[in-house]
Amino acid sequence: MSTAFGIYLGQTILKNHLAAKGYAWRQGENGIPVVENDKGTNLSPITKIFKHLTQDYEEDIRGFYNTSILLDLIAQALSEE
Repeated sequence: MSTAFGIYLGQTILKNHLAAKGYAWRQGENGIPVVENDKGTNLSPITKIFKHLTQDYEEDIRGFYNTSILLDLIAQALSEE
């Protein structure tokens, strides 16, 4: 279940914000798909959903969505320095 919901969350993030900035699904180091750009900046929506469902319902999905957008802005700012 966490894979399906995680993919949905990742696709939403990609469609609404990050795909246009070069992010796409890639194989993570542990075999779990992640949303990543060519510079290696990544996020794992599947892991986030898994934690939400199995460990702590307080894991904030909306916050993860918003943070994913900020992650790219921070990565861009750091690469410009």
